[in-house]
Amino acid sequence: MIGGSLGGLMAALALRGVGCEVDVYERVPQRLVGNGAGLRIVPEMARLLEQRAGIDLSEVSTFVTRYRHLGAGNRIVSEKLTPGQFTSWGSLHRALTLGFDPARYHLGASCEAVTQRADGIDAHFADGRTARADLVVFADGILSTGRRLFAPEAELSYAGYVGWRGFVPQAALLDETWELFADSVTYGVSPYSHISVYPIPDPSTDRRDARAVNFVWYRNVAESAEFDALMTDRAGVMRPISLSAGAVRPQFIAAVKAEARRLMPPAVAEVIGKTDEPFLQALYDLALPRMAYGRACLIGDAAFVSRPHAGAATTKAAVNAWHLADCLRETQGDVDAALKAWEPTQVELGRSFVERNRRMGQASLVENRFNPTDPDHMPGLRGPGQ
Repeated sequence: MIGGSLGGLMAALALRGVGCEVDVYERVPQRLVGNGAGLRIVPEMARLLEQRAGIDLSEVSTFVTRYRHLGAGNRIVSEKLTPGQFTSWGSLHRALTLGFDPARYHLGASCEAVTQRADGIDAHFADGRTARADLVVFADGILSTGRRLFAPEAELSYAGYVGWRGFVPQAALLDETWELFADSVTYGVSPYSHISVYPIPDPSTDRRDARAVNFVWYRNVAESAEFDALMTDRAGVMRPISLSAGAVRPQFIAAVKAEARRLMPPAVAEVIGKTDEPFLQALYDLALPRMAYGRACLIGDAAFVSRPHAGAATTKAAVNAWHLADCLRETQGDVDAALKAWEPTQVELGRSFVERNRRMGQASLVENRFNPTDPDHMPGLRGPGQ
């Protein structure tokens, strides 16, 4: 398994569950730490994690009962009873890590190449190591080495906007602000933009009962000198994909907080204003026509990069992983047959997911017609196999 983030760990646990011996190789030399990003747990992901990875999601997630549109002066414009479940990147990663043998989780292992054999495949790492395997799964994200190896012609397509993200612990918020957000996914809508706010487990502490409010605010930024300046970190390095907490330059943080006070309901502006170190994600699209290449395959963002509107990118990786495990079990470990059975539905799932997120972004950021109550704008994973 190449990639030790959420997709890699979910795939590793899925494959281990059908009898495979799995090692995970992560390029980063230290333990992965998230930015505090919130994640939506849609039903497909909940079922897979609980039934096959043995994770008690009640210990690492929050629950909401409604979706709410907040207007000027914190007026509730609309409200719809819709259950939802959320976690934070760090909480879920810790839970997955606890379920995997640490001796088989290798940090500082950067895969550079693979060699296909008649009966297997070898993965070659920058430190000189070679790992022999029956199957190599690349779950290494938006900047996937596997994609560069097998589909070097594939290019990320910038969506024309970025997502500002961050979280605030419950204790830092006014009581009335927490009450607005504690039990709902709350949307604020401004011209050619919208924000989603929801409760998550507090990523800044290991306390299971601690809560925070997480936000994602989509803002148009043309691919221009303005974009380059925004995505340049405090050390002067241009980061076209993302800027982590603590890397966004102070003048841009001050500007987005001022814009929140001008454009957003007071409660939403409070959350953004009290976020010490928001972080940035530039949004891209990418869809591959294939996911299997000999004895190697790509899953999750390695194969399909999508905007986060549907809130199910992590679920997509989980579905890829568990269907792969199912196919290996059904073919009794015949890797070639398993990949042949697995690939078509997963390619279609990824293609339709990228396209759906593109339509959702188009409606809000280009056509200025985002409606939180529109069924087409509701989150979730939809596609073959669901």
